[in-house]
Amino acid sequence: MKIVICGPPHSGKSVLVANLKRLLPRESLFVFRCAPDGEGTWSNQMSQELVARLRHKGNFDSAFMDYVLNGLENCDIPITLVDVGGRRSEQNEAIFAKCDAFIVLSSNDDELGEWRVFGERLGLRCLALLKSRLSGDEEIENVSADAPIAGTVCGLERGARIDSNLLRLIAQRIIDITAGECTLAKKNREEEETMNSSQKVFSLNSIAEAIEKKQEEITLSNGRVKTDFNWAGADLPVIDQYLRSLGLGRADHAVFDGAMPAFLGLALVHGVHPACASLNDPRLGAIGIGMNEPQGEGSGPNLKFSVSDKGNYMLLEFEIEGGTFNVADLDKVVPPAIPEQKGLVISGRGPNWLTVSLAMAYHAKAKWVGMFQPGVGATVAMTHDAHTALGTVMPVEV
Repeated sequence: MKIVICGPPHSGKSVLVANLKRLLPRESLFVFRCAPDGEGTWSNQMSQELVARLRHKGNFDSAFMDYVLNGLENCDIPITLVDVGGRRSEQNEAIFAKCDAFIVLSSNDDELGEWRVFGERLGLRCLALLKSRLSGDEEIENVSADAPIAGTVCGLERGARIDSNLLRLIAQRIIDITAGECTLAKKNREEEETMNSSQKVFSLNSIAEAIEKKQEEITLSNGRVKTDFNWAGADLPVIDQYLRSLGLGRADHAVFDGAMPAFLGLALVHGVHPACASLNDPRLGAIGIGMNEPQGEGSGPNLKFSVSDKGNYMLLEFEIEGGTFNVADLDKVVPPAIPEQKGLVISGRGPNWLTVSLAMAYHAKAKWVGMFQPGVGATVAMTHDAHTALGTVMPVEV
C-alpha cells in the first residue's frame, strides 16, 4: 500500500512522516521521498543549523520524475509512505496516480478539503485529514471506520519527536489494512533467508539477532531520543567475524536487505568478499555491487568528483548533479584515481549501492576506507592496515 503524505508547504509533512514511521512495523516499511527538496529522515535527526548547511534542493525535472514514477511502479514493500511537494501540480498528480491512499496535513484549514478532492478525484482513499498547529492541544474529531480519521496534531517542528494518540490511531489503521501483506512479506523474507541456493538473503534484523544486538534509546544530534538499532563502528568487527564464519565463496551471492548507513553497507559487502554481494533497494530490487577500476579524475553520468590530499588520507567527495542517478548507469562510472596505499574517506549523498560500489572500487588500492557522516566523522568500514582497526571512527570534517 502506497500512502501519500500531502498538504501545503510548511505544514510539517516531513516531520509527520518521521514520527509516523516510528509507529509502523520497521521490516514492512519504506519511506519514498518524491519531492526534490533535499530533505529526508536525516533532516529530523540533527541540528537544524547543520540541516540548513547540508540541504541541497533539486529540480522537478523529467529525470527526477522518471526516477520517482519508476520507483513507485517497482516498489513492492507492504507499507510505503510517499512524501510529496506542497502543490497540487501536474507532477503530484502523476505521483498520486501510482499510489493507493493519502493523508492530508495542513496548517491552512481551507486546504484540507482541496487536497481531499485532489486525491479522491484520482481514485485514492483518504485515510486522514489532519490540521497542523505549532502549539496547543491535540484534538481527535473522528475515528469512525468508514471515514477518514480527523483531528488536530500539534508541535510538528523540524526535529520534533511527538507523542500523539492521533498518529497511533492512524498507524493502527494502516497496520490493520495491510496486515495480510505484511505477514506474507515477512514469510517470503524468512523463506528467502533460509533457502538452500547460491543466493543468501540477510536482513538487518537477522544479522542483529545473530550478533545479539538489541535496540536501544538513541539521542540524536538535535537532542531528541528514539529507539532503534544504533549501528556504530564498534559493531563492525563483530559483524565481520560473523560473516567470515559463514564461509561464503566466489560461487555464493549475498543480498543484504534493510535501511542502513553507508558504512554498514560497505562492511557487509566487504565481509562476504570474495562472494558476490548486492544491496536491496525497495524501488529497484537487489543491486549488484561493483564498479570500474579508478582512473584519472573519474567520470560518470551526472556525477562530479573531487579528490584532495589530507596528509594521512585522501578525501573523495562526490555529488549527483540534478539529485538523481540511474542504476543503469552504474557500470559507466569510473572512480577517480588516488595514490595507492593511502587511507581514503568518501563523502557524498547517494543511494548505498552507488556509495558502496565506489568504496569497493578501492579494495586493492586503499589501505583503508572510511565513510563520512555529518556529526559523526568517518567510520572505517574496510581496512587492510594493521594500524587502522575496522570500526575506527575518525573525527574528520567535510
